[in-house]
Amino acid sequence: WSDEYHGAAMVKDESRVSSFVWRGGEGPNGLVLPVQESSMAEWRQNLTGQVTGIGRVHNTETINKNVRVFDGGFVTEGSFRVSSTEQVIEGNPNTKLAIQHLIFATLPDGRTTVVLQRAVTETRTLVSGVRGLGLQIPNDIFNSSRRTYESATGRVSLCFDEGKEKLHECESGWLNIDNVMGVVSAYGPKSFTLYSPAQRQVGLKKKKGIETAVGGMLHADEICLGFENENRRAEAGSVLIEMGAVLRVGESAGDTESFEKSNRLIAKKHENGLCEISLTADDGRVFHVIANMGDEMREWTNATGGDLTRLDFSAHLASGDAIKLAPISAIVCLSE
Repeated sequence: WSDEYHGAAMVKDESRVSSFVWRGGEGPNGLVLPVQESSMAEWRQNLTGQVTGIGRVHNTETINKNVRVFDGGFVTEGSFRVSSTEQVIEGNPNTKLAIQHLIFATLPDGRTTVVLQRAVTETRTLVSGVRGLGLQIPNDIFNSSRRTYESATGRVSLCFDEGKEKLHECESGWLNIDNVMGVVSAYGPKSFTLYSPAQRQVGLKKKKGIETAVGGMLHADEICLGFENENRRAEAGSVLIEMGAVLRVGESAGDTESFEKSNRLIAKKHENGLCEISLTADDGRVFHVIANMGDEMREWTNATGGDLTRLDFSAHLASGDAIKLAPISAIVCLSE
């Protein structure tokens, strides 16, 4: 299913739900979860990365978007601006914080989604927080307020305990949630941060002139690749987020660890902005997500060692063929 106006797409099959929308009620957001785990669903700022300033309210504005669906999957790419308003410092103007670029590709294997993010400041500004990836996992009454996370450094059980902030540096390139979903770093930060806020942070959208209760109505743990939680000055053009991750539903902690340690995930991030993510599915099929996360048109040459079928746009790419990729765009291919 897809909707052109909202820039939305969704895939639901026997094992997973994966979706993304650009013109959502609170801006862009994604969702990836096992189909039987509804308590893991949270949309607000999910899987888009987060940049916050010192204003009370943050707004997003979609600059451009594109969605292409294919049998069993979809790929979407675009950019949005995040602004900080209602400043706490008297006389401080509203601030355009950053441009966030994102590519979200759900593969037709019933399991895998690739998320690529890049955030760059527009002007010299004050930043109060940065969350790369920003996977929101609700941890509240709907799951008895307990989640279990496992990584290379061991197992962590988190219970929502109001008033107590928890921060875990996992020092691991993979993380598994409740033995039902895993996430693996493809490039960028190689260590996950697990953050549990002291208060419920998911609430109603704040609007100018409308006061809402302090805090939120739902608590969510935040899984991040790159995490900052202190005020600092950022110069214009500073890269705040630069990361790629792979989410896989319906797998145990052992499965996630094995996937991360094997050669089933090969990621290459080039200085010119080109990214190559190759993944071997459980059935042996090899998928390729080729993306341009840079600001200029780039040419990519098929050096995978074989011919490719492009899934997002019916086409054949022979070994050695070249294709031009516009800024913030991606193609999804399958090895023949």
